[in-house]
Amino acid sequence: MKITEKIKNIIKSSLIISFLLLVFGLSLASCSKEEKIKVAVIVPYCAGEDNRYIKWLKHSDSLSFEYLEVSLEDGIENAEKLLKLCSGFVLIGGEDVHPAFYGQASDSSSCVFFSERDTFEFKAIEIAKKLNLPVLGICRGEQILNVAYGGSLVVDIPSDWDTSVIHRHDSLSYIGHIVYIVNGTELHKAVAVDSAVATSNHHQAVNRIAPGFIPSAYSADSLIEGIERVVPDSNIYIIGVQWHPEKTDYASPLSLPIATGFLKEVKKYYLRKKNV
Repeated sequence: MKITEKIKNIIKSSLIISFLLLVFGLSLASCSKEEKIKVAVIVPYCAGEDNRYIKWLKHSDSLSFEYLEVSLEDGIENAEKLLKLCSGFVLIGGEDVHPAFYGQASDSSSCVFFSERDTFEFKAIEIAKKLNLPVLGICRGEQILNVAYGGSLVVDIPSDWDTSVIHRHDSLSYIGHIVYIVNGTELHKAVAVDSAVATSNHHQAVNRIAPGFIPSAYSADSLIEGIERVVPDSNIYIIGVQWHPEKTDYASPLSLPIATGFLKEVKKYYLRKKNV
């Protein structure tokens, strides 16, 4: 009987230890799995796995960040809820911003626009502004940022700008031209070069730059190719580029370093928000 009791106690102790080890292991696994930092990518309609902007961002960092498509289909109220969960905000390429938004409605005949998208994105920018989210604007994204903050656009480069630089082929295919980066800007810190070839597809560009912003890049014809509004030691970090870094060779300094620099600021914002 004594031996039987002893065996029972040993089995009982082993089960308790096994249970405690299991609980400890699950707890450790839960703690080691860090929460991913959410980044909103504003789109007209969700593209899922085909979203090339998200593919590009993931190529820079797919482990620390989760990328959410926020679209017209969500409606602005749901979009606001999603944006409040995020620590960064990306505006992508697409149709022209309607010239009426910067006082040139009479020039709309040379544009292809999507009014519902304009309205949705202007409201989304307002929400991002209130939240002080770090922002990256690409092509149209840069343009609508400039307009939302009080700037204007060149409505049609071939008609309105004296240039021999080809910014877009008639076929709408992507082409390359040299972009010159302004020394001392946040963009220059990110890309670490004075000039490089960027992949481009646009017929509009920033004209009058919005108050509070500075130009960060130009093409050879003096068109503004980059803008930024950055306030050191604050949450204000807004970068816009006219070219398509997600379509530029990933090995180029004008591609992945832009994503990396932006995500670095997104992480800073997340940590500040978490520690408040």
